[in-house]
Amino acid sequence: MLRSAAWVLAGILLSAASIGETWAQSCCSPATTPTGAIAHPGVRGGSFELGLYAQHYSLAGGRRGTEDFDFPGDRQANAQIMVFAGRVGITDRLSASLLVPLNRRERSDVAFDGVRVSRTYSGLGDIAALGYLRLTKPLSRTEWTVGGGVKLATGKSRAEDDTGELPEELQPGTGANDALITSLFSHAISANFTGSAGFTWRLTGTLTKIDELPNSDEEVVRQFSFGNELLYGIGVAWTPDYRWGFHLGLEGR
Repeated sequence: MLRSAAWVLAGILLSAASIGETWAQSCCSPATTPTGAIAHPGVRGGSFELGLYAQHYSLAGGRRGTEDFDFPGDRQANAQIMVFAGRVGITDRLSASLLVPLNRRERSDVAFDGVRVSRTYSGLGDIAALGYLRLTKPLSRTEWTVGGGVKLATGKSRAEDDTGELPEELQPGTGANDALITSLFSHAISANFTGSAGFTWRLTGTLTKIDELPNSDEEVVRQFSFGNELLYGIGVAWTPDYRWGFHLGLEGR
């Protein structure tokens, strides 16, 4: 109980310390792994699991026009992310996972001539690898798992279309290696219902872009950082059969 209380307190402190960075991260909706795929209970020793996670989000600009007039600068963006997850149990307490995301991203802007222009891109995102440690006894009603790993810069961060380099929210990758820390606490309420709470803290790296000046051999170095990110949530799962089930949750970012 003391350990659980300490981790809950740590999660609250991390949330309070990361509010500003979280706003910075969500401003451009960069290509980061859905938290549902990261925060996960440990896998039993000697077993292997395959999972598929789907996420959709949309983001609309605050400046909106009317049916007769689109306000210049109005922006709408949406993304669909599919994450393929493979997990292997090394022992009953130690497991590992590999997360491979595929992205489709779209953004439309209203130019100053009133014409809406849409740009899209699809591709492999940033792969994440994590290790997990179960701190509670296997097969107990209460499970507490902590994990850590990295999100690698495997997805493109300088993808282009016929009009030039795409903006950050359309890139399938962030171009930076991130550290990941996660923890999940779950309790079997009954034979078919399980409650859970957890968080994932992403310590983001820096993207470096190097460009050559036109008609010159000089290089311009630009660095970008999306800011750290804390994702947290609670939920309840109903599993009438061990092969499938439903999960209802509330998440914050």
